[in-house]
Amino acid sequence: MILHSLHISFLSLFLTFSAQLNSHHLFDSMIRNEGIVVRESTIDLQIRVGHKLYVFGKTSGNLEKVKIGMHVLEISQSKEIPGLASKLKKVEWKKQKDGSVTISSQYDPWPNSLVWSVSSNGELKLHISGSAALEKDLAGLGFFIPEHDLQEVRINDQLIRQGFSDSLSTSYATDKAQIDFSEVKLLVKSDAKGFQFMTKNLTVANDTADLFFYFPQLSSTGSKSSSSDSPSNSSTTLWFDFQ
Repeated sequence: MILHSLHISFLSLFLTFSAQLNSHHLFDSMIRNEGIVVRESTIDLQIRVGHKLYVFGKTSGNLEKVKIGMHVLEISQSKEIPGLASKLKKVEWKKQKDGSVTISSQYDPWPNSLVWSVSSNGELKLHISGSAALEKDLAGLGFFIPEHDLQEVRINDQLIRQGFSDSLSTSYATDKAQIDFSEVKLLVKSDAKGFQFMTKNLTVANDTADLFFYFPQLSSTGSKSSSSDSPSNSSTTLWFDFQ
């Protein structure tokens, strides 16, 4: 009788432990499969995918900060459009059916829109579209970086800048740029062959962005819009791979 009671007690304990173990496995699976986590505040929009965190301005729609694992990279998008006196008209964000999150900013006169997109696998890309008739040689995007944290810059796998002390400001035609910081590496790619990449004289302290991406031939190298009511629109995409 005593042995029978002990057997029942042991069986009950085993089943309880198994149920708890299975519930923990289920919980872990839900965390791994939940994909993108969005946190919205009055000042910013924080999008986390795995070990990557992207922070965007709530009113500007601009990238303001990136965190990879435990490392925070103070890289931020300039509010000014280099070469044009453009005005920000509208900012909105949306979670798409495929699970990705988009942050769309509309400008006047160029670009018509800048759309940041964060996919469920952590990929970050920026889609730029605008009227080809309004494009100018110096129309583009600027970014501020932590200058003293900069290690090197490579264009098409060729070293063009090493460290903060290099004071050269040069423009390069490319479709790939690698920017290495002390703890984080950034690879930027484009579908537009020959976009212009430039670094400024980092030893001069001013309000000018540190890195520039120009699109002087966006209408001929980018993807033409297929919309019948806006045949003069053109677009291109930049991919930002933080590692």
